[in-house]
Amino acid sequence: MTRKNHKCGFNLIEAAIVLGVVGLVIGGIWIAAATVSENQKIATFEKDLLIIVRNMQSLVSKMDSSGLGDGENLASFALSAKIFPDSWVNNFSDEWSGFHTPWNGYASITSFSPGVAWDGFRVYAYSVPQGACIKLVRKLTGYFAKSGNSLAFKHLQISSSDDGNADITADIDSTQIPLIATTTHCAASTTNLLMFTFDYTRIN
Repeated sequence: MTRKNHKCGFNLIEAAIVLGVVGLVIGGIWIAAATVSENQKIATFEKDLLIIVRNMQSLVSKMDSSGLGDGENLASFALSAKIFPDSWVNNFSDEWSGFHTPWNGYASITSFSPGVAWDGFRVYAYSVPQGACIKLVRKLTGYFAKSGNSLAFKHLQISSSDDGNADITADIDSTQIPLIATTTHCAASTTNLLMFTFDYTRIN
């Protein structure tokens, strides 16, 4: 009587196939998780920016905005007045790096007076990744357009570097919204700077 030998376990080819499938599954889960996390950051930024704008407009409606000057950094003022959500306050040390966006880039706020029939303020968001930059610009300018621009959005500039005076890739006003942002507007790096300008007076 002959005895048959039965092999147990995997051979090298089978093991390689299993490991490959496991790697694909883990990779898919990681990509999905990263996408969910990025979308949450975008939604948080969108919600928080609207809160910042409403808070600033509500506060200034009770005071004389002329005392805020033109081009003055208002970060310390915004901190004491709790204009920014608590999640944006990160060991406040100076006026340009005291606030942080969901991507941990710096954020700040300045007064802005163009010398015409309105005075306003500008919110800066530094180091925004390209994908988030594109989605944010599309969503926010679309919101401003659909809402009848009730928040008195005036102007948006996008810079491909952290120097707001250089490398401007988009420069639009409220008559040009919504803006369908593309890779032409938002750089492939994480140095995109978004500068949103609003009137102090909300449109009711």
